[in-house]
Amino acid sequence: MKILLLQPPIQDFYDTNIRLQPMGLAYLKATIQLHHPSTNVVIKDYHSGFSKKTIPYPSEMSYLKNFYIGRDKGPFSSFDQYYHFGADFDYIISDIKNISPDLIGISSLFSPYYQEVLTIAQLIKDHHNIPIIIGGPHATVWPDFMLKHDAIDFVIRGEGEKAFTQFIFEFINHKKWDNVQNLSYKQNNQIIHNPIKDNFPIDEIPFPDFKDLDSSNYELNHQALTFMLSSRGCPYQCDFCSINSLYHHQFFPRDPDKIITEMTVRYKQGYRVFDFEDDNLTYNKKRALELFNKITSKFQDRNIKLVAMNGISYLHLDLEILSAMKNAGFDDLNLSLVSYNKELSKLNSRPVNLEKFQAIVLQAKQLGFNITAYQIIGHPEDSLSSMIETLSFMASLPVLIGASIFYLIKDTGIEKRFPVTSVQEIKLGRLTSIYQKNYPFNQSDIFTLFITTRIINFLKSGFCQKGQINLSDLLQLKSLDGRPQIGMEQLRSIIFGSGYYIHNKKGKTPVNTFNSNLFRNILKTMPTIMAQDGQIITNDI
Repeated sequence: MKILLLQPPIQDFYDTNIRLQPMGLAYLKATIQLHHPSTNVVIKDYHSGFSKKTIPYPSEMSYLKNFYIGRDKGPFSSFDQYYHFGADFDYIISDIKNISPDLIGISSLFSPYYQEVLTIAQLIKDHHNIPIIIGGPHATVWPDFMLKHDAIDFVIRGEGEKAFTQFIFEFINHKKWDNVQNLSYKQNNQIIHNPIKDNFPIDEIPFPDFKDLDSSNYELNHQALTFMLSSRGCPYQCDFCSINSLYHHQFFPRDPDKIITEMTVRYKQGYRVFDFEDDNLTYNKKRALELFNKITSKFQDRNIKLVAMNGISYLHLDLEILSAMKNAGFDDLNLSLVSYNKELSKLNSRPVNLEKFQAIVLQAKQLGFNITAYQIIGHPEDSLSSMIETLSFMASLPVLIGASIFYLIKDTGIEKRFPVTSVQEIKLGRLTSIYQKNYPFNQSDIFTLFITTRIINFLKSGFCQKGQINLSDLLQLKSLDGRPQIGMEQLRSIIFGSGYYIHNKKGKTPVNTFNSNLFRNILKTMPTIMAQDGQIITNDI
């Protein structure tokens, strides 16, 4: 029996290719081949390793042409074109014909990309009529919606390793689908949902099998990157987080020795960058210290780099943990603050400690970390003044600011208060849509805040070696060229002139959806801006 597991292309304004290494499919392949050794499992990543193609805006996103008006030569640019990232659908169907599988599993990770999953599934049925099973976070929270499509035969909800292993047994033998945990399927014009049960114990799941993947498609600074998981799940109950639909507030740590063994295998395969995609990497301090110290001992002088692109909770960091991380090979920290607003955090069951956040940032900076701190922009229960307060707080610290524009996710706590009620809302559930409905602010406000974070980050990039400079003097610097020069010209226009203009081949084009008055008011809340290297920009305007 041959099984094809595929990751589909996506369509959006931008793509973070390196963040979509199909680790989940690699775990499935390894597990299936352990329990069904005669089964041939092939992984195809139809997302990575292909050029992007410009395609028309979807009709439901046509309003974004007022925000993304063209390519900008300056440093504050947002987005311009809508793209297809990955293989063409015709290529995929031709490739599937050559593979000739008996069963196809499709990864359905993110809800706004559900249409790409359905398009591939329908084309497969049109050309090959092969049984199709899907899984992933989107499939988990929208099983009925996906199964109502004729091309989708089965859905696995939640973690997939044990469920898929049971499914393969029934697929080969008796086809008694009620024996398969987590499975949703169609029977007599009804949709049946089997109970969700526990997965295999985490340390019994084999290492993911990446052999089918070209490591050159997943590189950071020209070095091969591999995803790692030292744990699954997170015990917190943040209302805006989707991870609890998979793990239900549970935390499943792996044995540190098994993680070291897996890293050793990957190192021999040529990987030098290890991206820990845990949902809460440092939740257990004792375990985290043990892991980082063992990495330091095992890979000392081996020139590896550790990253945690999924982010790290500052609540479980201290000087001891930070030092151990630095020694192990971490140079960058992604920290999620979400909001300065304590009431908003409480409302969303989000732990917050502003004093600790600030202390961790300063300690990490002393140790030499590059820090990006994230805030959510556009949370429907937030206010414009609160978002500005968060932005001003971040501006005062030696961090880059990561702006995450809010979007609703099915089956989260906040979605119960602001339910997703239409197919259009599923499609718009992405950062780039700047989507909002009856929130206490408008899309122009959110877009302005988003561009403002880019302007503040531009100022934080460091233009003075004196340790301190006035903003008025910085705006008059004559020694700049290229993008920095354009950026200063754009900033002068926003503060003193007629607004925000993008610079392109046609000259200058006004961005009328950017609210320059709002930006100037935001700037007034920032007495100082601290660059990444600790330089201070004093706001004397």
